[in-house]
Amino acid sequence: MKNNRSSSGSMKKFINDMRHSIKGTVLDDDLHRIMYSIDASILQEIPLCIIYPQNTDDVIKIVQLCSKHNIPLAARGAGTAMTGGSLLNGVILDFSKYMNKILELNHETNTVRLQPGITCTALNKILHAHKKFFPPDPSSGDFCTIGGMIANNSGGPHSVKYGSTKDHVFKLKAILSDSSLLETGIISCSNATSILTTSYPHSLAQSIATLFQNADNTIIEEKPDTLCNASGYNIFETITPSGIDLTKLITGSEGTLGIITEATLSIQDIPKTKGAAIAVFDDITKCGSAILACKTLEPSALELLDKKIIDILRKETPIGAKLLSDQAEALLIIEFMENEQTEVILKIASSEKEMINADCISFYKAFDEAEQNNLWKIRKMASPVLKRSFKETHSLEFIEDTAVSLKVLPEYILFLRQLFSFYHINAAIFGHAGKGNIHVNPEINIHNNSYGNFIHKVMDEVYDFVISKRGSISGEHGDGLIRAQHTYRQYPKLSQLMMKIKELFDPNGILNPGKVFGKSGDSFLNYLRYGKGRIISAILDNLPEDEISRCNGCGTCRSYCPVYEEVQEEAAAPRSKATVLRALITGDLDSGWFENSLYKKFIDSCFNCKLCWLYCPSGVDISGICIEARRAYVLKKGQTITNIVLMNEESLMKTGSKIPVLTNKLLSNSVAKYCAEKLFGIDARRDLPRVQSWSFDKYKSTFEGIKKVIYYPGCYARYHNLNELEASIALLEKHAIHVEIPPIACCGIAAFTMGDEDIEKVMKENLALLCHYIEEGSDIVVSSASCGLALRKEYLRYADSRIEELIFHRIYDIHEYIYKLYQDKQCTPRYKRLPMKIAFHTPCHLLVQGSSNQVLDMLKLVPGITFCTYEDTCCGMAGTFGMQKENFEVSMRIGSKLFTALREVNPEQIVTNCGTCKMQLELGLSRKVLHPVELLVAACELNGSD
Repeated sequence: MKNNRSSSGSMKKFINDMRHSIKGTVLDDDLHRIMYSIDASILQEIPLCIIYPQNTDDVIKIVQLCSKHNIPLAARGAGTAMTGGSLLNGVILDFSKYMNKILELNHETNTVRLQPGITCTALNKILHAHKKFFPPDPSSGDFCTIGGMIANNSGGPHSVKYGSTKDHVFKLKAILSDSSLLETGIISCSNATSILTTSYPHSLAQSIATLFQNADNTIIEEKPDTLCNASGYNIFETITPSGIDLTKLITGSEGTLGIITEATLSIQDIPKTKGAAIAVFDDITKCGSAILACKTLEPSALELLDKKIIDILRKETPIGAKLLSDQAEALLIIEFMENEQTEVILKIASSEKEMINADCISFYKAFDEAEQNNLWKIRKMASPVLKRSFKETHSLEFIEDTAVSLKVLPEYILFLRQLFSFYHINAAIFGHAGKGNIHVNPEINIHNNSYGNFIHKVMDEVYDFVISKRGSISGEHGDGLIRAQHTYRQYPKLSQLMMKIKELFDPNGILNPGKVFGKSGDSFLNYLRYGKGRIISAILDNLPEDEISRCNGCGTCRSYCPVYEEVQEEAAAPRSKATVLRALITGDLDSGWFENSLYKKFIDSCFNCKLCWLYCPSGVDISGICIEARRAYVLKKGQTITNIVLMNEESLMKTGSKIPVLTNKLLSNSVAKYCAEKLFGIDARRDLPRVQSWSFDKYKSTFEGIKKVIYYPGCYARYHNLNELEASIALLEKHAIHVEIPPIACCGIAAFTMGDEDIEKVMKENLALLCHYIEEGSDIVVSSASCGLALRKEYLRYADSRIEELIFHRIYDIHEYIYKLYQDKQCTPRYKRLPMKIAFHTPCHLLVQGSSNQVLDMLKLVPGITFCTYEDTCCGMAGTFGMQKENFEVSMRIGSKLFTALREVNPEQIVTNCGTCKMQLELGLSRKVLHPVELLVAACELNGSD
């Protein structure tokens, strides 16, 4: 990795001039520079600064200043590229925060005009409301930006039918290196000669026409014989019968020809029906003839997975275990999208016939949408399961995007198998078989100092084969930095033409230099980010280095992190936490940053929602990493007064419950709330829950039931919501369960999240007590989502394998526990009618435990209850996070999406099983929220109750 930042006066003046010239945000601190030093590739380079432009005028001024100071610049989408395409030691432009809007939707022309920072999924959500869609669908579609898709000419599974991004870009607006604005389009002409007299900005058209006239035969000779190609510049479609199309040339040029500020895309009607199928083979070589035969049926998708992925899916996923036998060596996922159901049925039947002729061992059809989604889960999980499955080795992308003709595909797969066998490495082969675009992920030991030279050798051999067969070294991901030196091999003669095009657009070479075509004497080996050892230790010794290194920077977290989704800043993305902490460990970031307030704010932007557990493809527990980082910080700097107050809430409320009248007057008094805000940082706008006096300490049922449980109510139920506590006891007892509430201390989730140095002792004591009850034969039942997370997940940090087993089988969410009784036939559900339309908000902490379905299953047993359908999202409260003044605004903005959705469906009752989520919903909606057990016990008819 290179860090060529200059601290000279000229650089400081450049940054200062930039700040005063634009409306956008300029970030040049080392923390942000490290965050933007990686993408989803195996490479790293630290930029000079990062800028969030607010508008096109900002971009023009940025380019002017960069040109004046001869400083390179590049636009970055979501940083999802596997090629290092947006890594640079100059200025990085990030359009995600401000320039992310749809500007116009034109139904007459079936086009949409937009800014580059909008994500593919955000665009399609809006288009779907109009029964339209933007066809390209890369696997990163939920979080990659349209600007990035245009820069890389992205494809995806459905590109076999709809083509790649270039086939759907109608017009572009781009800023050239001289800061002029270029609006692309086709220059009408009858032949190439007439182009020479056509007036066009910067005489680009005339110059390009001259270049092309002199290279006609070479263009034909070196054009890859493939169905997709993203290597080099798209000169093959630039000259059209109607004239020169600079849109085709700039699309896929990876920001090396211009900075895109606006795009007009063509969109299509959503097909009315679709069907899918999976064909399983016991020999991957049989897939070749099957692919060729199926391609003639014009499928909308035709995807291949090999044995490596199949074996993992079969062992680790329910859908894989159901559909895939141990004889499976490969499978094809086939999909047809049409406007008539009969046509889909006929094509599925025809594809089944072709697969049987190719000796498939099984064939599964799916016409129901839910069944189709299950089949597609197998494909979508391919890359994630690879990243989660390796410990000593890493699944690396460096030959991940080759493309060959379908005729060559069987030979190519056989070559890959033999190559990996020769080098004794495992590798997964999957991808867009219908286009001959194969993703290959070898397992590499990154702790071996020579791994860079090894992957370079493998690249050479693979690319030699691909190019010899007139294939492409990049089908849809582009060349970026990692393949830049190999583009000359792809185009021995045309590379000179392409370089001249680059010089025409960017004579000073400031637009994303070193991409597509590498700089002389440079190599991607100079930018490898893996394999660095620990340099500093001491205070950071407890950081889980192996866990941190598993984050590959793919950017998936930008699609699910509640904080990032709201603020749209890279600092909020979970991957940035891993990147910064890795830099602290290796010394790429000065250890002094560990005590910086900006670093503390950065680490604290993770509020331990735990969604990374569910959705991170590499299975990295970023929130756990941040907790360890906070703990290290607290050991050095101590806790803030706000954290001290909030993490000792149980002690305060225990005292307050003895004098509830006085306590509640203080909690609701505006002067007292103002003082609490000034002294303790607890936002005065937050409605704090009233204290209730309770007498359930050491509670025991007065009868012997069919089972005995230890009920753990949690602090919110104990001190603020006795209705939840009493209803939980009643619900259990109505099912003939003997209930005890022992004197167990607060679970400690708040203090744990804040990095409290003493909470480990409390958690271990609680764990020992819980295990004692379990070993006596009692189950543990919780009604609070966050307490359940602490007991069932976080406590495992302090448990051996024996205790892990106990916790796994004997601690339950209350709804999960009772539903299990029904499933085991230990009691029969009997509920009276409760006519009510409800909305259940799933707390993040319940979601990651996998217990949310059981809450819904329980509520569905009550006659009369109907559910509102709405997009359920994080409410933004996150325990004590939303109580703090510095977080209140962000907390409410995160929740605003949920508040709006609930207002639109307008349920009669909202329910949730998290106390702080209840607080947030009641504040945001100004209405009462119940715990699910309150509804269940009201409807329960067991044990003779009415």
